[in-house]
Amino acid sequence: MSDRAFLAKIEEEPAEALHKLAYADWLDEQRRHGLAFAYRWAARRGHHPRVTPGIKRAVWSTFRRGQHKPAWPSQLPPLVFAQLRPLKQVTTTSYAPPNYRCRDMSIAFAALADVLQKLREVIE
Repeated sequence: MSDRAFLAKIEEEPAEALHKLAYADWLDEQRRHGLAFAYRWAARRGHHPRVTPGIKRAVWSTFRRGQHKPAWPSQLPPLVFAQLRPLKQVTTTSYAPPNYRCRDMSIAFAALADVLQKLREVIE
């Protein structure tokens, strides 16, 4: 299989953890361990970027003030969300939590992988 085949399945059924876990195993075989870790982390926690049909943008968001658990699968813990770069992609409105917009799901997961790697380096 190829990256595209795995990503197509993940985009088709983003809530299905099995697709993310199978892709993570394949990524490990390709020696892309950081990205594999991000897909496993998201699968185990039920996270995936929100993708609006027809627009093809992948969006991560964070918790609203006072919220302690995610209401949507696209909501990342504040510590993780705060590390997403570049900040110019973060948009906010008065009625919604901040969003981190990416061109597609693979870029959204690559950004998540970078953040998780940085956080792992800090705690190890």
